Amino acid sequence: MSSFPERDDLLKLLEQVEAKIIGSDDAVEIIRDIRSRVEVLSKRLEEHELRAIYSDKLTSLAEMSTGVAHELNQPLNTILMAAQLVLMWLKKEKEIDTERLERMMSDIERSVRRASKVITHMREFGANVPASIMPIDLNKPIFEVFDLLREQHKKQDIEVIFNLTDGLPQIRADNRQLQQIFFQFVSNARDAMFERERTADDPEYSKKLIVTTGVDENNMVFASFEDNGAGIPEQNLQKIFEPFFTTKEVGKGEGLGLSIIYGLVQNCKGRIEARSELGVGAMFIVSFPSG
Repeated sequence: MSSFPERDDLLKLLEQVEAKIIGSDDAVEIIRDIRSRVEVLSKRLEEHELRAIYSDKLTSLAEMSTGVAHELNQPLNTILMAAQLVLMWLKKEKEIDTERLERMMSDIERSVRRASKVITHMREFGANVPASIMPIDLNKPIFEVFDLLREQHKKQDIEVIFNLTDGLPQIRADNRQLQQIFFQFVSNARDAMFERERTADDPEYSKKLIVTTGVDENNMVFASFEDNGAGIPEQNLQKIFEPFFTTKEVGKGEGLGLSIIYGLVQNCKGRIEARSELGVGAMFIVSFPSG
């Protein structure tokens, strides 16, 4: 699907104009020249969009790295402790407790599978490959993103509540792009909650993120991410999907994240909506047609 439907409409219009002015060589030549320039420019824009998407993905990977390190640390510690215990038994020529050894081997197997799963998710997320649109359960990329962030959220005292609907109708989308969309929402929610924690005079405040999936009244499959962070001022709510719009300090964001997400959602024929109340929190909702 084209990322620039306006370009396609313009090219069709130029073809119609060209068909109506056949016989005027100069006018036809001008129209063809305009059409050629539009095609060259749109190609450059598409290349720029792809570079921006990958650059944003690399930024997300850098943000993920701490969480992934914590996520891998636990299974590696389990494997290390088991190996050290078996080594001690061997050195002291102790009789090995078969039942205990079997439990340890099971723990090691689970730990290896867990570490492998995290690494696979990370590799898939960071892959610079063309989009692959296919039927997908919207819950799948949500699970994959939170698999990478679970330990990080624990350390940051962020409570994540899942209200995910089982057996959702499948949508047609690219799994990696959905991961990128959802990671952006989670990252923004985290920043907003830290901002409220820093500025609000409320010792009872606790950070909370609610993730919900389902089917809405228009039979669209949706996912919503609702935080109880600082919220978005009303005057900014209509601007947040514009390129380079940001309220963050200089050096802490170029304002491309949500504009890229907006394009990714549209590429899947989806819709994106933001709701917010200042000082209460914000909610981002993406919805896609099923099938």
